[in-house]
Amino acid sequence: MNVIEDKISECKNDITQVNNNYTMIDARLNALVQSMDWQIEMTRSICYHSIDRDAINMQNNIIIYGLSERLPYNERNLVLRFLENELDIDTSDMMIDRAHRLGRKFTNTDDQKRPMVVRFRDYIDTETILSKAYKLKRTHFGLDRQYPKEITRARKELYQSKEAEYARTSNKRVQI
Repeated sequence: MNVIEDKISECKNDITQVNNNYTMIDARLNALVQSMDWQIEMTRSICYHSIDRDAINMQNNIIIYGLSERLPYNERNLVLRFLENELDIDTSDMMIDRAHRLGRKFTNTDDQKRPMVVRFRDYIDTETILSKAYKLKRTHFGLDRQYPKEITRARKELYQSKEAEYARTSNKRVQI
């Protein structure tokens, strides 16, 4: 009988030990989950800050669509002539920091019209150009701001949402 009581006592001690170990492991697991949640939140925050920084860096950038590559001008002169001729903008005070084409150049295309990214020195130049973009309506040219790809993707998804589609069909404004 003593042997059975000793075995029962030993089993109770083992169960107590297992419960204590389980409690300790559960506490450590909860601490790890909290740490992981904090890491996820910090990663998301850093990602948003990075996207915001990219958007700020691109605020002086404009994408121009429809400019021919066969014209004999370099990119900067081509942009300045385009702004003067198509948008009636005085470009004497405008400074272009950089202008380059997007995408690969194909040799077998007659008149390739890759989009061109133009970075202006002053934000006011960008705003002036975009305010005159209405003059390009019904032409083969186009203007747009350059946004980070994450913002572009989110805007595209919002534009294709049911709420935006309803607003467009009922002639209401939708804000993206």
